[in-house]
Amino acid sequence: MTLEPKQKPDDWDWVSERGRCSGVAIFQALLGLAKQNVKERNAQNKETEERFRISQTQQHTFAVDDARVRLGLRFVCIELSADEIHVRGSGTMTEAIYTLALTDAGDCRLWCGNVPYQPWQVMRRALEDLFFADRTHSS
Repeated sequence: MTLEPKQKPDDWDWVSERGRCSGVAIFQALLGLAKQNVKERNAQNKETEERFRISQTQQHTFAVDDARVRLGLRFVCIELSADEIHVRGSGTMTEAIYTLALTDAGDCRLWCGNVPYQPWQVMRRALEDLFFADRTHSS
């Protein structure tokens, strides 16, 4: 099932919409999603005692890490820098830099290369390996 994008009126105010498509707003949305994701993943892992935590280290930076591992050896860090979102992590995770722009349909999206992503997709790409990788770690 695919959702058809809503058609914008001919005089749609794209300038105001682009103004609302700000790094601060998207960063706050990502932080809110990360909190929800950590809460849900921790609820799923009660039996294994695997616990993830989120910390906001600076106003425009937050990290999610595996609380079982000492010295933060398994983590993902998300940082707002100007109007870019930088995602980096431990291990083999490749750093990603997302810029903000409207799609042709008028939706605010995070772009990595020529590909637009919704905030939940950015969080999945950032946290999936941390949350679901089948690894053995010593503490």
